[in-house]
Amino acid sequence: MRKERRRRLSRPRVLVVTGLFFLLLPVINIVTFAWFRYEMDVGKALTAFRWFELGILAAALPAGIGLLMVTRWGWYYFLGYAMSFLLYNITVFVLNNQIYNFSAVLQSFIGAVAIVYFTSQDTFAPYMKAGERGWRMQLRRPVKIKVKIDEIIRESKDVSKSGMYVKWINCDFSAGQEVNVSFSLLNERFELKGGIVRIDKKGVGIAFRYLGRNIKNKLKKKLMEFEIQKNTV
Repeated sequence: MRKERRRRLSRPRVLVVTGLFFLLLPVINIVTFAWFRYEMDVGKALTAFRWFELGILAAALPAGIGLLMVTRWGWYYFLGYAMSFLLYNITVFVLNNQIYNFSAVLQSFIGAVAIVYFTSQDTFAPYMKAGERGWRMQLRRPVKIKVKIDEIIRESKDVSKSGMYVKWINCDFSAGQEVNVSFSLLNERFELKGGIVRIDKKGVGIAFRYLGRNIKNKLKKKLMEFEIQKNTV
């Protein structure tokens, strides 16, 4: 039996970039403020911040850490912080419309895009402890087929148009990791991208990512045909 090597956690690039952005956000804001107001005198810039402004900057660090760790608290904390940060920056820009504050608008735009991204169905799933059934509220049909996951062959337990659950004891993957998923269903070959959203004692839940409408419809059709064929045998 081929030895399965342990793989490093592979997070989507947008997640990594967003997490790093929030980790660096305090430095970005302090340096930007010093550049426009105090000729890069960081010391003077720091003394100009009010205590609650420094608190807002410092609060960005747990948001970045929580996102990169792929934890439930990180997801909730990030959403709360991102929305508060967004409202604060908009208020600053409206009350004090100066050149420096255009960076607040830019950061607000980035924050808004991040909120939309991290509340999408494919993204927030790894942060939640979804159950083996009922995950993503999709109809999951009992389909047992061979599935190749990053060159490792496993057997599915059930499949929906949005993901699948495969039998896998002692899985070496981690929640949030991106994987390549390939399988055949009634002579139709599917080569998809997926993300690990659940690992338990019996198996692994995988969410399909970046599916176009045609692929979703084709998969849904094949699943219905598979079930009809199974019931007529």
